[in-house]
Amino acid sequence: MIDCSQITMYSGGHRGAEAEFGKTAERWGIQEVNFSFEGHAVERDRGVRILDPDQLGKGDVSMEIVSLRMGRTYARTNKIRKVIQSIFHMVNKGYHVITIGWIQPDDTVKGGTGWGVELAKLFNDRALEFLIDINRQTFERLQKFAVFLSHNYLGPGYLQFITLPTHLLNQN
Repeated sequence: MIDCSQITMYSGGHRGAEAEFGKTAERWGIQEVNFSFEGHAVERDRGVRILDPDQLGKGDVSMEIVSLRMGRTYARTNKIRKVIQSIFHMVNKGYHVITIGWIQPDDTVKGGTGWGVELAKLFNDRALEFLIDINRQTFERLQKFAVFLSHNYLGPGYLQFITLPTHLLNQN
């Protein structure tokens, strides 16, 4: 039997999907770590780790690289840079990725959630387990759900959490 207390869910603790991932982790007895930074509001305060400037710097990447990888530019680079730096810590700590977001026509996922997915692809030992596309109301099951329960995982997600039809969550 799996000891859920030995598993950790890494996230940003933001309202919406990330808060729902956190509530689910707490309900299952899974540890929760929410990476944030000074001045950034979070909904989940369980397991919050405020990253200092040096820690944020470990996740620094050129905004040009982010823009190229994501296929778009960012207007508020100071704030988004910190978000991107904190996402590095989530992906670096977690192994399996479960994400909710909008898949764009270029096959990237919208927003910071998308950067989490892109980093997971770059860190090719990370397993993208599930991707829920809010636009199409589809649940793409990339591997069997139970696999992640023996490893740490991250749950990036879009700010507007939606309730998906039950039939999507029960797909094989």
